[in-house]
Amino acid sequence: MSVHQLARATVLIAGRVEQLFTDKHIYLRRSTCSDIALAALLRNACRTSRAIALLARGGYGSNALALTRSMADIWITVRWLTNKDTQFRTRRFLGFDSRQRERIIELLGEYYPAVNLDRFADNDRHDQQAREYPKWDTWGPGIRRMADEDEALETESEGVTSPRWTHDVTFFISSYHLHPTSLGLRHHFLQAGDTFDFQPRHGEDQFANQGLVSTLQCLSRSASRIGLFWGMNAEDALSSLLEKYVTPVIKPAE
Repeated sequence: MSVHQLARATVLIAGRVEQLFTDKHIYLRRSTCSDIALAALLRNACRTSRAIALLARGGYGSNALALTRSMADIWITVRWLTNKDTQFRTRRFLGFDSRQRERIIELLGEYYPAVNLDRFADNDRHDQQAREYPKWDTWGPGIRRMADEDEALETESEGVTSPRWTHDVTFFISSYHLHPTSLGLRHHFLQAGDTFDFQPRHGEDQFANQGLVSTLQCLSRSASRIGLFWGMNAEDALSSLLEKYVTPVIKPAE
């Protein structure tokens, strides 16, 4: 399957996920913060999936794969939030988000004192959450420990759908290569004697394919998990889409 076919499949499945949840006419419960956190993560996952597909289509495969880190992080976070102690965990998660926002305002105030920061002000609920959560650099046990936690909500995921695999492969590939400032840096090296230019020297299809497949896996697992937590039957519909669009890439027909 070509990069463009896989990118189209990614956009299609993101749209199907959005339709699946909006057709259920879900109303977020006022009595729980878990709905707010999970809904935000799912919305972000769908939007990030579309961004990755757009990069892959444009020939920016390494950039698309680097962004897959966010998709892996979302899936592992969704799984950990819904696994147990959900209200406590999601409250910490939202508190961390509020504290991050306050930290940005603190930094802007320190380095740009002339800037009007009123437009960054948030509502009282977020202010209260930020006060309850003083840290701005961490909120959970770390992505590795989150992925390693034993499954408590459903049958243990195995293979390429497990959070451990997602951390060890998807998260590692997309995160590790961010350290030299960008995945695929070696593709930009010029040889001594070459004329300096900005023309691409290597194709990035392998990066794009890896990023798109990983994106589809993380998006479908996140949506399935949230659907399970909310009492929806989303697993079968999403599995059939993956079987049609992703399995041929992972396991090519003989």
